[in-house]
Amino acid sequence: MKTYQTPKQACPVCSHVLDRTMGRDDSTQPVPGDITFCIGCTAILVFDQQMKLAPITPEFIAGLSPELKATIETRHRVLISALRN
Repeated sequence: MKTYQTPKQACPVCSHVLDRTMGRDDSTQPVPGDITFCIGCTAILVFDQQMKLAPITPEFIAGLSPELKATIETRHRVLISALRN
């Protein structure tokens, strides 16, 4: 996957400074509503309309398809495992 530069900002959960994310594929830059993860605390975050990071809410999660929820959960587990090793 390709890495994309994003506006430098602090994670809203742990304040770790983030300035990049990986796209869904090699040709897709992140857009508002896309999910990302903090590598400092592993929080699941969403880009808002101004591309600012916000923690995902239960309402946001409720609106996701079961397939997307499963993908997010799998990638979250992989991140946690990778950061522990």
